[in-house]
Amino acid sequence: MSDADVHLWSMRRSKANFFRLMSAFSGLFSVGKWFGDVCMWKNPITTSLVHVLFLMLVCFPELILPTVFLYMCLIGLWNYQYRPRYPPHMNTRISHADSTHPDELDEEFDTFPTSRSSELVRMRYDRLRSLAGRIQTVVGDVATQGERVQALLSWRDPRATVLFIIFCLLAAIVLYATPFQVFSVLSGFYAMRHPRCKIRVLIILHSFDSALPPVSVVYTTKLKAETAIGPGTSFQSHGIEPDCCYLISKRNADKRIQVDHPKFHTTNIQKLKTEKRSGIKTMMNSCVGASMLVVLVFATLSCCLDARLQACHPSGKIRGIKPPPGQCNPENDSDCCKKGKTYTTYKCSPPVTGNTKAILTLNSFQKGGDGGGPSECDNQFHSDNTPVVALSTGWYSGGDRCLNYITISANGRSVKAKVVDECDSTMGCDEEHDYQPPCPNNIVDASKAVWEALGIPEGDWGDYDITWSDA
Repeated sequence: MSDADVHLWSMRRSKANFFRLMSAFSGLFSVGKWFGDVCMWKNPITTSLVHVLFLMLVCFPELILPTVFLYMCLIGLWNYQYRPRYPPHMNTRISHADSTHPDELDEEFDTFPTSRSSELVRMRYDRLRSLAGRIQTVVGDVATQGERVQALLSWRDPRATVLFIIFCLLAAIVLYATPFQVFSVLSGFYAMRHPRCKIRVLIILHSFDSALPPVSVVYTTKLKAETAIGPGTSFQSHGIEPDCCYLISKRNADKRIQVDHPKFHTTNIQKLKTEKRSGIKTMMNSCVGASMLVVLVFATLSCCLDARLQACHPSGKIRGIKPPPGQCNPENDSDCCKKGKTYTTYKCSPPVTGNTKAILTLNSFQKGGDGGGPSECDNQFHSDNTPVVALSTGWYSGGDRCLNYITISANGRSVKAKVVDECDSTMGCDEEHDYQPPCPNNIVDASKAVWEALGIPEGDWGDYDITWSDA
């Protein structure tokens, strides 16, 4: 019933489609209301759990889609108890056939052109005008907001454009220097902050938006007939065209008169302009202060959270296999893969700083040693008496540090060593890697010469805490 003659106007069908639309988006409205309650801390336990969930999703973005689909699955299972108990049938509530006024049904089934009386058509026309007026108001409000957005960069209001350009420049600098995860965490926590910590930023932004001039702006003022041009007098006698304004009479002398003509200036309009400038100046000071406060907060917190959110996380796991006889060299206490054991892999390493913490391990880079084949950087073997190292995959950085020197510090000494190989953190337990497990993500695999230069007792050789940096 709601689809018959859909090309013709029907008040009933319009109401039905509106409520169908509201019902379709009711889930989004409910989520928005729930999130509003979370931001207002109506239930502190729920808000705290949402903070934890949000932080987990930001740190592990690969969990976002699985979490969304899991929630949808749970919602579907929950709605099972509300499933329809009867076979499908025509629902008169959907089409609003049970609550429609008889006149609306008569209008819907009227012929085109109409066959009803002129009085009835006039009444329906007035009703339609009332409805169209509301739609017109909404469309006008949307257009006004769109024009205000365009005004940000169109220089119709130079002060607003300057403020917006400064804000964009600061935002670009902050977002360029701040990792996206840090920005996401700060934005989410700021949106869900406790009401006691809220500042009047929204009020400032609303004032800023209201001060932006749309294209259709006109000055309106309440004019007294005695102080303007006198009641019953036309604007033509004052050199103003009649199509730009109203004829003032005794009946509308106290009403608000729209004036859109360059020749018409009054003291009231000048007063409005002065008040507007004063309001904009106050609003500018508030916006600048709020913007600087937000920038300082973001810069400070980004420095604190950057290192934590850039922590390296495992990229996967591999299952070990038993090495063929004689294929794994256990020299220098090297581990061999065990059948069925799970080993963690990494595609990254901790951030490199001036004193990067790492684990120093022992490796032989000469032919026949536990290092396996030739070094990856130069395809050569190196004597154990040469200070050379292999770095974990993240620090090796695809060969960017190949044949470069790093400074290793431990036991109160320092030594420079050349990077010649990669300690693969992404693969292992195969012939190419001598059936050894994947390398951890914080390893500096060094020759005997490095251990000797650091003066570490031979009994402590194997795993040793060090710091290193690029030489």
